[in-house]
Amino acid sequence: MKKRIVFGLIICLTTTLLLSSCSFGESDLWSRFNDNDQEIAASRLEKVLEAIKNEDTDGLKAMFSKNAIAQAENIDQSITDLFNYYQGDFVSYYDWLPGAQGGINDDGSGRNWKELESTYDVKTSSGEYRIAIYEFVQDTADKDNVGVWSLYIIKMEDDIDPKLAYVGDGKDTPGISIGLTWNPLP
Repeated sequence: MKKRIVFGLIICLTTTLLLSSCSFGESDLWSRFNDNDQEIAASRLEKVLEAIKNEDTDGLKAMFSKNAIAQAENIDQSITDLFNYYQGDFVSYYDWLPGAQGGINDDGSGRNWKELESTYDVKTSSGEYRIAIYEFVQDTADKDNVGVWSLYIIKMEDDIDPKLAYVGDGKDTPGISIGLTWNPLP
């Protein structure tokens, strides 16, 4: 009987904590589970597509993290190449649903970080493309990591396996990569 009472109290306490409006802190693991990753990723894609449509070099470049820009090979030329590669007016996209990873470091640094990996099949009036975006949405140890890290794009007909979500070359190369695909075989 005592076990049932203890179990009941634990259930009540857990339910009360989960349903209460108390906050565990803005940058902790709890708030991370409440993020709408799909909404965040879709918003990023829409901003990228708008910048491409308007050939907005500065706008697109501003979406990248400072660290990604510093490590990317000639980001300005890559943006120009992207504008030339992507053709047609946007029609629709298919969302493969983003993946998220992150954590809170226990090494004393206090680092909280979260990364989104999203992939889309984008249809335009001229063709179909696959786009993969890797971005840090939070990094309390290095704010210069926050923003897009990698943007990959390939024409659908050039992808070696269009039945799987597109992941670029699998190397998380900083900046913009055009026409690359991942091949797990050496």
